[in-house]
Amino acid sequence: TKYYTVFQYAEGEFLHDKLLKNPQPWYQHAAWIGIMLSDAIAFMHIQANRLHLNLNPDAIYIREDKASVPRPLLLDLGLLSEPNHVDPNWVKKYAVPGYAAPEMLTAEYPVSQSSDVYGLGLLLYEMLAGHPAYESAQRRDTDIRNDVIQKAPPPLARTDLSKEIHEIVQQAIHRTPQYRQQDVRVFAKMLRTK
Repeated sequence: TKYYTVFQYAEGEFLHDKLLKNPQPWYQHAAWIGIMLSDAIAFMHIQANRLHLNLNPDAIYIREDKASVPRPLLLDLGLLSEPNHVDPNWVKKYAVPGYAAPEMLTAEYPVSQSSDVYGLGLLLYEMLAGHPAYESAQRRDTDIRNDVIQKAPPPLARTDLSKEIHEIVQQAIHRTPQYRQQDVRVFAKMLRTK
């Protein structure tokens, strides 16, 4: 069985390609992308009780409106799993290692909505830092997974951003799920108010 869908043509490019051209987009555009993606992921969480679990720059398409404001489109539904039925084999086979939450790679904590907060936090981190939290170029997936499990990303080195933005990002990418924002709606709300 083949599954496919045809989208209406939209002018734009993948977030990955945009970040190759401009590794650090304007911080307000980066926050806006995070907020818009949070809305899409919240819909999955609330309406379908499903987690994405594979948020990465290759799954997000960015188009710009007439005012040149980025409008992200989520083109990939990730692992689309119920919180209690995440298959570790699917995670190992299909999740992008540098964007997987630590609890997806170990059984230390249950996978939950905060796992998608982690993914959104990593995307925002990458846009603000100008590089991914876990470098993946010319590295084996096993080495990247080990880094995710054992090492926290370095703090953002941006003196032009408020302390609150640094704290929002650091909270979202905390290795322990209980210390992250409760869900993507809380993450988006914090970004909207800062």
